[in-house]
Amino acid sequence: MNIFNYIRVSTQIQNTERQLAGIASDVEFLEKVSGKDKEREQLNLMLTMMGAFSEFERNIMLERQREGIAVAKFKGKYKGRKSTLSKDQLAEMKIDFNSGTMKKIEIAKKYKLTRAIIYQLCANDGC
Repeated sequence: MNIFNYIRVSTQIQNTERQLAGIASDVEFLEKVSGKDKEREQLNLMLTMMGAFSEFERNIMLERQREGIAVAKFKGKYKGRKSTLSKDQLAEMKIDFNSGTMKKIEIAKKYKLTRAIIYQLCANDGC
């Protein structure tokens, strides 16, 4: 794993040697610009690289997660998230949904769910 250091001083005559004395690094980004200057080329290059590494690592993590879920589903160990509604609440929600006396948003508030979830539950369970 590489260690990146960003070193900045405000003027051309200032010395950067003491800022990270005794700290090892693989890559150093050095700038001699004012701290209030928003256009810092080296800082932007370094942040861009760090962002790219972070995004790459996140994608690898999500891929591993998907693979693990697929294996667990194949073995029958992954059943998804458990419902927050009891069977009685689900039956009552179906009655509210099908009767047409309540607006869908009111049903969602009553059961502390979103409208999208209400529609999904009714589609899956045949409301």
